[in-house]
Amino acid sequence: MRVLNDFLETYLAYFKGREDYFACQGRDYYYPVKRSLNENYLQKHLNHFTTLGVYVLTSDSKCNFICVDI
Repeated sequence: MRVLNDFLETYLAYFKGREDYFACQGRDYYYPVKRSLNENYLQKHLNHFTTLGVYVLTSDSKCNFICVDI
């Protein structure tokens, strides 16, 4: 279990975006969730219970990573 927690913490450290919101996929669109993305939400995403996204720009307009979807 500790290995999983370490993985989730590392994942969140590398793919961090806006600190106070993340996106959740609804039926036809993504909608903002006014909470921090944490290990619990990430595990649900990785277990295919929900589809989540991050807003790449932080609240002070900085970018920590870039993603290209082709």
